[in-house]
Amino acid sequence: MNAVASPEAIERVEEIMLAMPQVACNVRHIFAPGLYLRELTMAAGTVAIGHGQRRAQVNIFLRGAVRILNGDRSIELRAPLTYVGAAGRKIGIVLEDIVWLNVYPNPSDERDIDKLEAEHLVKTETIARMNRELLPDLRARADFEALVLEAGRDTDSVRQESERTDDLCDFPPGPYCVKVGASAIEGRGLIATADMAPGDIICPATHAGKRTPAGRFTNHSDRPNALPMRFTDGEIYWMAIAPIEGSRGGFDGAEITIDYREVRALHAGGSS
Repeated sequence: MNAVASPEAIERVEEIMLAMPQVACNVRHIFAPGLYLRELTMAAGTVAIGHGQRRAQVNIFLRGAVRILNGDRSIELRAPLTYVGAAGRKIGIVLEDIVWLNVYPNPSDERDIDKLEAEHLVKTETIARMNRELLPDLRARADFEALVLEAGRDTDSVRQESERTDDLCDFPPGPYCVKVGASAIEGRGLIATADMAPGDIICPATHAGKRTPAGRFTNHSDRPNALPMRFTDGEIYWMAIAPIEGSRGGFDGAEITIDYREVRALHAGGSS
């Protein structure tokens, strides 16, 4: 058993598992003043290898049961349970559907998930590389160029307007199932980290009249999976209009897209 749980053996097991179909590992990111909480949900029967933890961290096991390979033995953990976990990686077999929280200090109130994960987690190069290797979505790019022409604009001026920084803000405190990551459409995009169903409210695109990361990085598509909605508080939110796949194994979920024509109609006083 000790060999199975060694770092070298975990890497070998990971290589084998990455070639297999990946199952849902829904991640919800929760921000509170001075804290970043990473909530993981997995179904019974899942065999999971966690990302490496850079240092000890608080674990809050909210629901379910899991068997962890631990040195020369295995231990069964059952919710509810709170403990301080050691640095390193672990292999677990989910016995009952689990909800698990890792609690990390976040004194700067950082909201960029990539930066937070780099601060607290160690991901293998294989995972990072496969998340970067995306086939370009040429259809979405072509429709964006058509949209720009329809508006009597040019792509350079539209890009400059999108990249303004004077009207940007962080997501407000709360839970989010999205991150900013590599896009197959253009640069960086808004990526789902948990499964979403049609009608789910994804996140705010504006807050206090400024653009959140969703308002800044969500890319255009003529086949969008989200729709802009103006709520009674005056802010704009994205709502899912199709099933959106979240994280699978250690891999990023689907990119969340909207049709910029809908955003233009909303700002022009169209339906909400």
